[in-house]
This record gives sequence, C-alpha cells and structure tokens, in this order.
Amino acid sequence: MNPADHARSSANQTESEGSTTDAPGTGSRDFLGLAAAHDARHARELAVAYLQAAARDEPANGLAIALAAAVAAAPELRLALAVLAGGPSAHARAIELAGIVLGMPAAARPAKRDGKVAT
Repeated sequence: MNPADHARSSANQTESEGSTTDAPGTGSRDFLGLAAAHDARHARELAVAYLQAAARDEPANGLAIALAAAVAAAPELRLALAVLAGGPSAHARAIELAGIVLGMPAAARPAKRDGKVAT
C-alpha cells in the first residue's frame, strides 16, 4: 500500500471508529520515542495524501481532520501547551520541552521528582 492510500485508510478509520492508538508518552509504543517517530511519519503521510487529494480537487475533509489530529497529538505540542498553561509544573515541562527541541536523549534530560526537576 502506498503512503497516500495508507494515510487515506487511516483517516477513514479515524473518522469512522475514532483513534485507537495510545496517547504519546502513555503506551508501550513510546519506547525510546518510537511513538513520536511513528506519529511524525504518519502526519507526513497524511499531509501528502491531503495535498494529492486537493490537487485532484477531491473532497478530503476526513484527511484534513486526521492531519490536524496527528499534528495536535505531537508530544512537543502537548508539552508546549502545558508550559503555556502555567502552573506549578510549568518549569519542569519547559525543561523537558527544551531537551526535546535540542534533541537530547531521554536519559540525558534532567530527571523529575514530584513534578519538579531534580537537581
């Protein structure tokens, strides 16, 4: 199955059944960031499929929604929104976000205890 067909199929599943994947960081797929890599690849596939459908002037509302959902599920976006929301854990989340943006492996990022960064 080519990427566009796969993305279209995924969008149809999302539209008819709802998403069945684990949220980033909560399921077994997140081992060593594999979920994030899969989600980014999936978002790219959806983007390609959406642009192809748009170029053919085909309706693609399901693809548009699936693309937006895939981007919104990115761990970086969720973390950034948590930082923007503020609160007692905002500093720890900002440090975690900075580590992700800088490409630091999870083991090299500062550890957290009770929502705070351990020193």
